[in-house]
Amino acid sequence: SNENLFNVLMSQNAVTGATMAFRSEYREIFMPIPDDIPNLIHDSWISLSIAALAKSVFIDENLIKYRQHSAQQLGINFEHSKDQDYLQKCNKYAASIEFCEGEIARLQRLRELFPHFKQFEQCRQSVNFESLIEEKRGRIKHYERRKGLPEAGFGRIIEICKEVASGRYHLYSRGFLSAAKDLLKR
Repeated sequence: SNENLFNVLMSQNAVTGATMAFRSEYREIFMPIPDDIPNLIHDSWISLSIAALAKSVFIDENLIKYRQHSAQQLGINFEHSKDQDYLQKCNKYAASIEFCEGEIARLQRLRELFPHFKQFEQCRQSVNFESLIEEKRGRIKHYERRKGLPEAGFGRIIEICKEVASGRYHLYSRGFLSAAKDLLKR
């Protein structure tokens, strides 16, 4: 449903501009595109604005061939390796923490802007910004815990068990698989 799509788009950008099409009459819904919202690019604003008002459908067919180029804003990180050393993993967690902090700033700014944009009038009351922000804070806490695990020993096992008990491995990672990888330092 469109309400579900809108909620997904509030939580994260899940649309690539090259994969969306819309009727030209919707241009006036999302224009002008604000440029002062952290972690929000035009693709996200367009899809969020349209999902707030219009029915959206998905086409389950490959209509483009995905490619990457050097000037791309987002994309797959081909530098990622299964053989990451400890420092590389810490840097990955630091980058994820920084991104989530940007997501919190995005949500806070959207909360400020929503009353000023007509397209969000109908769904404004249904958005629980505090819940979305808390989810990002939980994710940050999980990444901080994983980043700060003791190098070895019983202290590492205890911290991993605490994080499993908190439920965050299941919410923000791959559950017991991620916990096992942390135990084995992989």
